[in-house]
Amino acid sequence: MRFTSIAFALLGVVATASAATTLEARGDGFPHCVQKCHGNRFGCNPKDWDCFCKNNNWKGWFEGCCKDNCHGDDFHRAGKTVGKHCRKAKNPWGW
Repeated sequence: MRFTSIAFALLGVVATASAATTLEARGDGFPHCVQKCHGNRFGCNPKDWDCFCKNNNWKGWFEGCCKDNCHGDDFHRAGKTVGKHCRKAKNPWGW
C-alpha cells in the first residue's frame, strides 16, 4: 500500500514537471495564466499571428480573457508578448 502511494506521488511530480517543460518549450513567451485564453481562435490557425492581430473580435476577447486570468506582471507580460508577435506579423497591437 505504501509503495503504491509513493508511486502515485512520483507520477504526479513527473506529470507536473512534464507539463511545465511543455509550456516552456513552446517558447512563445506567454505567462502560464494565458493558457486558458488559447482556446478561441476565431478562424485563425494556431500560429497565424497575422490573422489574430487583424481580428478585432479576437483581440477584444483575448485581452478580456487575460484580464480575467492574469494579474500584475503576468498581465503586462501577456500584453508585451502579443505585441511582439503582432509586430513580427507587421500588424502592431498590444497593451
